[in-house]
Amino acid sequence: MSTWTQDRPKTRIVGRFHGIFLLRIANFRRSFTLLRLKAVTVAGLLLQKWLESLTEAELQVLLEQVEEEKTRLTSGEEVK
Repeated sequence: MSTWTQDRPKTRIVGRFHGIFLLRIANFRRSFTLLRLKAVTVAGLLLQKWLESLTEAELQVLLEQVEEEKTRLTSGEEVK
């Protein structure tokens, strides 16, 4: 071993940012991202179940509302 590595002061691998360990920040961000992903997945499943429960007449009314909204947005009218 060289003397440079022996004389070098031992430092922590994990740094700090405003007094918080960076590893904790990374774990929080990863957990928060996973939580958002799960929430979006559950919301998508609920929306799918809701759409499947609609009758043909209700679906037709919903599609008409969507088309009206599209034309309103493309014509530049303000959405209520």
